[in-house]
Amino acid sequence: MRFTPIELSLPSAADEHTSGRKSGLHISNLIKHLLLQVDAEKYSGIANDDVRLLWEMGLAWEDIALSRAFWKRILKRTFPKSSFRQMQAQCDDIWGTCDMLSLGSKRLITESKLTQLSMSHDIAGVKFWSWRVQMMAYCHMWDATNAILPVLFLNGDYKPKRMVPRAWDIEFKPSEIAENWTMMLQARDEILASQSKSKRRSK
Repeated sequence: MRFTPIELSLPSAADEHTSGRKSGLHISNLIKHLLLQVDAEKYSGIANDDVRLLWEMGLAWEDIALSRAFWKRILKRTFPKSSFRQMQAQCDDIWGTCDMLSLGSKRLITESKLTQLSMSHDIAGVKFWSWRVQMMAYCHMWDATNAILPVLFLNGDYKPKRMVPRAWDIEFKPSEIAENWTMMLQARDEILASQSKSKRRSK
């Protein structure tokens, strides 16, 4: 019997070019830009293998969370008159891909997450700020005010470590959504200005 180790190729940022996403600025790009302004040292580092593996786990969780066997079935029970499907749209030259959108009488944004953060943190607190920014951006793009947030906490509350699924129905005020989109537009303009400046320097 012989065991030969295999070198695995983990996902990288380059994989996004073949992920089916439209070219151009996406909500995720704008959020990354905003996070860099908050803490450049923390968010500017190159992702290591642990982070890449967590990304891949996050994608797998989206597949599970949005499958008939899990959240989609639960959502259907909770909102029997709604139909959920993944949607992609562009607004003000910004692309967004909503994990799942209800097309019923009441539009519902659904954004699933997988995280190593502790579930003991306040879901409305600073730890999950980027999630709220993302969901409010999608609410603007699809004219909604409510978002469903299914989360898999990989380590629960760390007392002890255990995987725990949770979900919230979040209602945003129209003023919060409008203010958030203004921030998105500012981030877009800053990124485009930086890209234009870089192109001029390279000539």
